[in-house]
Amino acid sequence: MYDPSDDSSEVLLEPQVASALQSGLATLPTPEPQTRFNSQVLNLLTSGREFASWPQQALLRLRWMLIPLVLGFVLTFALAVRVFRPLPAPEEYRLDHPTLHAPALTPLPDLQPVRKHPAPAHKGE
Repeated sequence: MYDPSDDSSEVLLEPQVASALQSGLATLPTPEPQTRFNSQVLNLLTSGREFASWPQQALLRLRWMLIPLVLGFVLTFALAVRVFRPLPAPEEYRLDHPTLHAPALTPLPDLQPVRKHPAPAHKGE
């Protein structure tokens, strides 16, 4: 009998059940092979529609792949041209008003460390 705890992939039947199944399947009538069997199966699988030739199918799929490729390239190229364009020369930036002068800065405090000994005098002076 079938044991769900068994991890084997094949379900073994008892010998009496297996022989009854085999004899029952052997007594079933089999249909005669038909000459149009392959075409009937293909028609059922394809819903009766005809397939286009492989070059037409390839071109159709290629077209759907090339459209986003071309659009992406055009957008990327336009963005790259916009971002990486050369900067204009400074002469092109002309101000319409005169240059404003800022007040002079106050001198910075002396940040040099205070020396306890006077600096040595140079011999040349």
